[in-house]
Amino acid sequence: MLLCLVDFRRVRASRVITHYFIKYYFTLVNRKIMPSVRKAKPLWAQRIAALRSRLGESQARFAQRFAVTPMAVSHWEKGDNRPAAEIFVQLGRMAGDPDCWLFWQEVGLTKTDVARSVPDLEARLYTRSPLRIEMIPARGATQHGDALKLKKKPDAVGVPLLRDAAAAGSPRMIDQAEVEETLAIPRLWCPHPDHTTCIRVSGRSMYPVLDDGYVVAVDAFMSDPAQLIERMVAARDPDGAITVKWLRKVADEFMLLPQHTSPEYPPVLISRDPGWKIVGEVIWWIGRPK
Repeated sequence: MLLCLVDFRRVRASRVITHYFIKYYFTLVNRKIMPSVRKAKPLWAQRIAALRSRLGESQARFAQRFAVTPMAVSHWEKGDNRPAAEIFVQLGRMAGDPDCWLFWQEVGLTKTDVARSVPDLEARLYTRSPLRIEMIPARGATQHGDALKLKKKPDAVGVPLLRDAAAAGSPRMIDQAEVEETLAIPRLWCPHPDHTTCIRVSGRSMYPVLDDGYVVAVDAFMSDPAQLIERMVAARDPDGAITVKWLRKVADEFMLLPQHTSPEYPPVLISRDPGWKIVGEVIWWIGRPK
């Protein structure tokens, strides 16, 4: 009987020692070993987190820009899930030049590739080649047979560049029927090509985001101010002139704000003047700083 009791105590002591050994082993693994084998966070995840931080937005507010959940943004920033290609394109638009290329390169778009492809794409447009190119007629113009409706998804679309410039200061009158040229734009850059128009910027109220002479692409598919808060937009004043500004909402007031306010470039309260209309969202821009 005494022998059995001793054996039982030995077995019990052995189990206690084994328990603490296992606990110590897993503590050592979690604290010392696992951190060294964890993969580093992808660079694109760090850039997304940095962009959101620069914009001063919560994950919930940031998620609204892409129609995703805050959890999706959290997974992006942790590097757990890679965003879709169209998300990277939107991130590039939000980042602006030159940081846009840090996001666009994730979907294979580089400055060199675009520079090499544009002349070839323009040549296809002007020769009416039967290749995978979609022509978008200029607004206000009558064209016969200029729109190629193809079954295959096009490589690029032709977007009109207006001759007149919009203002990044006081609104300017522009003639939407006066087209200077047709630009060959990658299809991925234009979610609504038949609603997109390119306009030059005149003035520096949006500097350094936009400089004088930059070209902006205005997507008129969405013009509801409530859906474009915190976006860059093109707006038409009561006289019909166009300006490019940030759209903000403070309390119940919609306002157009330049990049930097001053007596020369004051904010405009458009909700108090029904004559103001939002033309559309500025979805991307391009230009070389002076």
